[in-house]
Amino acid sequence: MEEILNDSVVTAELEKFEKKYNEELKNGAVTTTTQFEYAYCMVRSDFASDMKTGLVLLEDLFVKHPEGRRDYLYYMAIGHTRLKEYSEALKHAQAFLEIEPNNQQVIALEELIKKRMDIEGLKGVAKATGAALVLETIVTMITLAVLGGAKFFEQEALYYEENMHDYNPHDVFVWLISVCQTSADTFYASLMIGMALYLPCCGAMMAGAYYMKQYLLAPFVVMEFLRLTCVTLTHVIGMMVIKKSINVGYLIALTIAGGFALLLLFYLWACVVALMQILKIVRSPEYIAVFGDNPLAPVDPGQSTPNDHAAGEWNANGSKLSQRAHVGKNLERLPPTALSLGQFNGPNMLIDDFRPLHSRYSHSWAI
Repeated sequence: MEEILNDSVVTAELEKFEKKYNEELKNGAVTTTTQFEYAYCMVRSDFASDMKTGLVLLEDLFVKHPEGRRDYLYYMAIGHTRLKEYSEALKHAQAFLEIEPNNQQVIALEELIKKRMDIEGLKGVAKATGAALVLETIVTMITLAVLGGAKFFEQEALYYEENMHDYNPHDVFVWLISVCQTSADTFYASLMIGMALYLPCCGAMMAGAYYMKQYLLAPFVVMEFLRLTCVTLTHVIGMMVIKKSINVGYLIALTIAGGFALLLLFYLWACVVALMQILKIVRSPEYIAVFGDNPLAPVDPGQSTPNDHAAGEWNANGSKLSQRAHVGKNLERLPPTALSLGQFNGPNMLIDDFRPLHSRYSHSWAI
């Protein structure tokens, strides 16, 4: 399946079918075969704009020519996968499997799409979390500096000491007031240094999510856990301190709101931990030996790879199965028109007899 997704169209082949398509378009009548051949080439292009054009052509065929919808669903799934539009790709693959539920090639494609969605989802959450935390940290540092830095903490400590009768004098709260009064400069410098160290950890985490490097995620996992522990303790102690000076209803609301905020922060942290664990598995020698070194396109251990032995393919007449070794993209390729000829026998899933479509496809929902 990785071989199919990574297969790129030869420039000469694309130009050939593009010329044929444009000539028929100029004459005012494009045949179904010509449009399919051109779309087949476009979804295998290395350019996103070409792949999108190919998908538009396939969608048009899907609506206008129901006799070939099964083939169009397959190539739309391939095109959306190559564009990393995994939700659309999964929808089209599942639509195909409702027509032909035992097709092993599309089952493998569906599993590959789901794996990519899981990994890409965690990568996206990790990158978004890192960006948000970087912004939050920078804003916090600037805000503390604008408020006066160490003097701000001294003034706050003095205020709370003078109004201690309005608050619950928790031991940690009293200790923090004492520290801010006697060592405000040290306390402020410690906070700024901690946040300054936290910023590169967030940056490394985003880079680790993008490049899928486990070791770049580790510093963030440790630092964020320590930060969340401090934030949790601050929230709990803060609610205990202000319970005398606030309405019970407001206290409950603040406690619940803070709890949900902490749950969200811990969930985002857990996503990074999950990504780190997945990368640990897929980068292990045992996994690579079985599934290959590309976690986004694992090799099916139950199937041969292009390097194992010759792969069976239908010849151009679609009448008999010929054995030939895997060829590069610059060599002759099986034309797409041959895929609809002959009985199914081997890895070419599109040579099966077409069966009536499920009634749900009459609504063109998969477009």
